[in-house]
Amino acid sequence: MTVPLLSTRTTNVELTPKRRDLLKDKLFPLTRYINDTSIAYFDVVIRQERSKVSGDQFYVSVKLATTTNRYVGVSVGSTLNAALLEVRDTLRRQLCESKDRSRYSKPEWVFDPVQLA
Repeated sequence: MTVPLLSTRTTNVELTPKRRDLLKDKLFPLTRYINDTSIAYFDVVIRQERSKVSGDQFYVSVKLATTTNRYVGVSVGSTLNAALLEVRDTLRRQLCESKDRSRYSKPEWVFDPVQLA
């Protein structure tokens, strides 16, 4: 089982326990797409900008690092939830693509001289 770790940095946003739980609920299920039993390290950067014309904008950047690969997702949304959903979909797409590629790049049978003896 993959152990998820979360690191967050914020600008102009208060990271309340409710928002931290939202991050965990949206990002931690992505660990089921990781093949190896390693540590999944989420580095999340959240920034909020306020404008009189367009209203609040949330910028979310998530870097997901495992022992073998690194994935990045960036999104802008009018709410934090919308931006997190877009980042989650981007990361899920990247994880599924790398999972398909790794399945075909590994040989099905590996020579092991110990088994022959």
